[in-house]
Amino acid sequence: MTTFILKNVKTENSIWDDSISYVSDLTKVNNVLIQDSKIVKYLSNAELLKYNNLPTIDGENLLLLPSFREMHCHLDKSKLGTPWTPISKADSIIERFENEPGELNDLTLSLQERASNLIDLELDNGVNHFRTHIDVHSRVGLDYLYQTQVAINDYQNKASFDVVAFPQHGLLRSDSISVVDEALSNGANLIGGVDPSSVDKDIKKSLYETFNLAVKHDVDIDIHIHIHDRGQQFIDTLKYLIQLTEESNWQNRVTISHGFGLNDLGNQSDVFFHQMNKNKIQVISSVPISGEIPPLEQIRQYQISTALGCDNIYDSWSPYGDANIKGKLARYGEIFNIKYHNDLINLLPLITGKSLNLTDNDNISGLNIGDDANFVLIEADCIAEFIARPSKVVRNFYRGKQII
Repeated sequence: MTTFILKNVKTENSIWDDSISYVSDLTKVNNVLIQDSKIVKYLSNAELLKYNNLPTIDGENLLLLPSFREMHCHLDKSKLGTPWTPISKADSIIERFENEPGELNDLTLSLQERASNLIDLELDNGVNHFRTHIDVHSRVGLDYLYQTQVAINDYQNKASFDVVAFPQHGLLRSDSISVVDEALSNGANLIGGVDPSSVDKDIKKSLYETFNLAVKHDVDIDIHIHIHDRGQQFIDTLKYLIQLTEESNWQNRVTISHGFGLNDLGNQSDVFFHQMNKNKIQVISSVPISGEIPPLEQIRQYQISTALGCDNIYDSWSPYGDANIKGKLARYGEIFNIKYHNDLINLLPLITGKSLNLTDNDNISGLNIGDDANFVLIEADCIAEFIARPSKVVRNFYRGKQII
């Protein structure tokens, strides 16, 4: 069905102000013309008569929102679908990732099966775009990459995927430059990294080689900078990261994942955040409930792009995780004490990647005319309720095709 009418959906077209008495005043019942996998037009009930020859899908008065993005996961690491296995004890990040390949290889399900279980769970929760980091280093070669590619090939009509070549054991520490180079020639379309200081022990060489490979293969960068690179280590890393971004003209192509050290900038934070904004360096967080979290609300005030990911979902690192990116968004709101209606609405782009259009008379959520028909239908009265309260994803559409 390439052309159809999605009728009887609820779209939010107003923000809250003192003149509004009820949440129902913020929304209206709308209809949407979908053609060639695109949002073509919002239609009033009167306009529907012009299209009575087209097939229709009844939206049953559900709330229409853009579909969600899972911007930080590891499809190769999840144990979903296998019998319970306790998390092994590890005294360091090095010991943890050294133990991991053996633990994963001993599981009763293949990587492809485990990855598919995670993808299915995320689709049910409204996701249809994934950024997945896949281990690529001298210990495993390209094996995990190839197995992941087999898994995601079955979902090409249900979701889009970005695959990050991730040297989990350290680009330098595991002597994996050539392996990552090969991965970027064989389907990976981003390059990752991990803790240039505490893991690779050489900030400049680690970052230089990362940018060198990114420029060679014309791919974006998404680098883990964890809790281990803190204080002056993080400041030195961020300085050189910004320098290389500018020298390589890699603006809008660099992401810091986790980045707990963004809390450690002190009176230099204004300067660094302006530089990050200038170079369009993105920050992605998994919204942990223990330990620290980057100062994401402060970062957003500098118009720095910020996104969320689930990260660990029952793997060798954590027994927790339910693959519910909306749950991460609610946790984000609680952590930063965001409780007022319009402030809640402003959180939606963290999981959709779409800017709100607060002047749109049809749908302020960012699902605009000309966009791909990637959307979800939600049991909620409005965006703020969807974010703050348990809200079921009833249907998920990718390029105009219903996938759940």
